[in-house]
Amino acid sequence: MLKKGDRAVQFDGRVFAAVSPGSEVVRVMEMRTGEQIFRLLTNVALSSDTVAAQALRDSLAGRLLYPSTEALRQQATNSEPAVTPQQSDAIARPSFNCAKASTDVEHFICEDAGLAAKDRQVSTIYRTWLQRVNAGEMVDSVEEIAADQRAWIIRRDACQTASCVSEAYDARIGELPTL
Repeated sequence: MLKKGDRAVQFDGRVFAAVSPGSEVVRVMEMRTGEQIFRLLTNVALSSDTVAAQALRDSLAGRLLYPSTEALRQQATNSEPAVTPQQSDAIARPSFNCAKASTDVEHFICEDAGLAAKDRQVSTIYRTWLQRVNAGEMVDSVEEIAADQRAWIIRRDACQTASCVSEAYDARIGELPTL
């Protein structure tokens, strides 16, 4: 039983005393599949701005926490890093808030830096297209563009695998106008 001032963690709809090795919450978490734990860690990483959450985001995005020998050599020869920390954060994030991801497809996108990049690319092209139509630079109909995008999202959301989502993005990028 928790007393006032005790540290606690909520997992799987239940509240547990502070997490320590061998505690009940650790045993419950160990019984979960790898994917469920991965999603839990992803949600924790995306819902906090602590240094630990940033390190977890970096790890989940597949970025190296420690530079390789080649990266150190390159850094020694370059006065500026190839990717700044701000660019690195932007590279790993899709166009939407992953903390609010609710579908399998949204989770696929949040868990894969490549899909996140494709999501940002489609979103950027779509927004630019709408802006140019609204500015009178293009003769397309905003309503038709929006309906077309909604229809594509329905097709994308029917995907059951990350590779299907990737193919859907590739097809959409091919369909969108070159702006």
